[in-house]
Amino acid sequence: MRGRIAVSLGLAVIVGMSLCQCVLADPITDGIVAASKSGKYVLVDFWADWCGWCKRMDVTLADPKVDALVHDNFVYVKLDVGQFDKYTDRLKQYNVTGIPVMLILDGQGKLLGQQVGYLPPEAFLVWEAKTMLVAGAKPVEPAAPTAVATQPAAAVPAQPTVVVKQSVDVALLAKYLGQMNLKFETATEKGYCHLFVDGEHATYEMYVLADTKASRASIVVRHYMTVAAADKNCDKVLRHLMGLNWKLDAGKFEWNPDDGEVGLALVLNTEGGLSFDAFKAAFDAVKGTADEKYPELQKALNGG
Repeated sequence: MRGRIAVSLGLAVIVGMSLCQCVLADPITDGIVAASKSGKYVLVDFWADWCGWCKRMDVTLADPKVDALVHDNFVYVKLDVGQFDKYTDRLKQYNVTGIPVMLILDGQGKLLGQQVGYLPPEAFLVWEAKTMLVAGAKPVEPAAPTAVATQPAAAVPAQPTVVVKQSVDVALLAKYLGQMNLKFETATEKGYCHLFVDGEHATYEMYVLADTKASRASIVVRHYMTVAAADKNCDKVLRHLMGLNWKLDAGKFEWNPDDGEVGLALVLNTEGGLSFDAFKAAFDAVKGTADEKYPELQKALNGG
């Protein structure tokens, strides 16, 4: 088993390795802080040594695939609730009345998902993938040291370091699309442009949106594919999508469990402006990702 940090009885423990006598005032808070600094998420495990199903959950977490997932992407926080007389504030906060219970939190402490009861390894991997996709979650870059000044920048390849300090609204984005010789429709009042773009494998419906109040712009592929929750290959596709999200440099896949729609979105920080070169690089990156991944995702959906 890999050495991942867990928290139990207020002590930091290296699972499968040696004990580190580091007293933690609030394990979940400390886990959130660690996650925000490392660019990971938090996996909270409520358990007790008298709980048989909790011990079976430990076996799930020791599974090589699960262990690798947790080690690479999460800060693991393990809370021994005793006879439900420990960490009572957290038990009330998350309405924990039975164990085992697993939580996924982001680096700001927001609850993304909660699982009550035991899960075998494959079911755990599916739960994690669905939780992250529905939440639209994707790891962020680790926080920079406070002594180093940072500038807002879009997470896209080859973005210029000099940006045009101009109000980024739908008119500017429409101008950029025009410079790219693309045909589109503009909904000025709603703040977006709508277009269809041909790729090697399919034609993609795309939206380019401007949010002037939040100083951001979004490039979105809608109706990319449909993966119904009842589809026999749904779990396989969602795990594939989540695996891609951990690796993508530009954008992330999202899944709507209500209608099964899969989309791809990239959000750009426009506080310092947005040059044509940066916008084009981002647009091309989203379109390229959609077209590159389309065949393999269709194959997974068809059971291949």
